[in-house]
Amino acid sequence: MADDVLLNPGTGGDTIAADDIGGKKFQRIKLIKGADGVNDGDISDSSPMPVAERGSAAWGSGQHTVATGTATALPANACREVTVRALIGNTDPVYIGIDGVTTANGHELNPGDAQTLKVNNTNLVFSIAGAASQKVSFAWV
Repeated sequence: MADDVLLNPGTGGDTIAADDIGGKKFQRIKLIKGADGVNDGDISDSSPMPVAERGSAAWGSGQHTVATGTATALPANACREVTVRALIGNTDPVYIGIDGVTTANGHELNPGDAQTLKVNNTNLVFSIAGAASQKVSFAWV
């Protein structure tokens, strides 16, 4: 490419990829997939970098009685994600969402249904029910 830089001009050194921005050369470094000596393709939106999520030694679980009238937050626990399940013994749906969720706009969980949410604290999940004595269980990592 026109912006590339020849190392050791006159002696035939390697050519390094560069990008000219405002008259200054920036070395181009592209991430590629593959073992040593193998190019399995550039990292891009259509070919993302492979990652492996690691487990967490810090996890927990609990149960929460769902309020009627005004939504309440789950108890606070730092996390990466939380799974909320409507207890199978519930007699009515519960609804989850953000602060201010109602039975008209919440995500409905019928008895036994579950939803996993990527949040950084369990207290970002609010719940409400149309009938008393409904519960959710929740587990977080």
